Amino acid sequence: MENFDDFLIQTNARLKSEQELFMAKFNIGRYDSWYYDQPSGVFTFSNDIEKLFFKFQSIGTFSKKSNTWLWSWANNNTYPNVRIDSEKIKDFGHKNNYLKLIESKWDADEIDGWEMLSIASWILKPIGVYRIPTESLLMYVIITEQIDENEANLLKENSKQLVDCGSHGLRRQAFICQHLDLKTRKGFNEAFETWKGMELEIDDDFQAWCDDCEKIRIKYDGWNDESMKYAKIKLICENCYFDMKRINK
Repeated sequence: MENFDDFLIQTNARLKSEQELFMAKFNIGRYDSWYYDQPSGVFTFSNDIEKLFFKFQSIGTFSKKSNTWLWSWANNNTYPNVRIDSEKIKDFGHKNNYLKLIESKWDADEIDGWEMLSIASWILKPIGVYRIPTESLLMYVIITEQIDENEANLLKENSKQLVDCGSHGLRRQAFICQHLDLKTRKGFNEAFETWKGMELEIDDDFQAWCDDCEKIRIKYDGWNDESMKYAKIKLICENCYFDMKRINK
């Protein structure tokens, strides 16, 4: 295990070098506006003439009020699709016993934010990084890849399919049969294999049904009026969906 302070010297130096390349390659300085959209995971730089589109991942935030750092993997206000990469930083911390990468929240300053971003850049190897200032927070993100306007619009359109969950807030929608719950295992059949944070095609949704519904579906050779009547599909959020998948699978 390398000393953490020595490790930081390396990551800070690498970030400085890589960020200079990113800023120069895309001439970021010529864009006077930026916008990030958590539901779609799209980051946009723009000026009066043109726009640049990228995918991004949130790494963590520094609170100006409490002077604390909070990793995105522990932040329920950060959308799952843009915090999934931050889990890899925690895993790296466990492997190397780096406490600042394992503890979800700790006393910090703005410099700590840049240092954690440099570690994220070292581990995840993005094409660039950015610090997003708000009134009370500084949000640190990595820029993972450039995309064109068509893909950006597709991701944004897909992200409109959201549901306001009483337990998890605004999340992507999911559909399950009436029989699935968090109490009794009833089997979990999906329209396609899913995992947390995955990106969906615009026409896809998270869909699952119990083993009894699967028997009825097969009996009627697919989904029709009779099998749908038995299933009585209901709407939930994706977090509830994966909670049910864990219990019923």
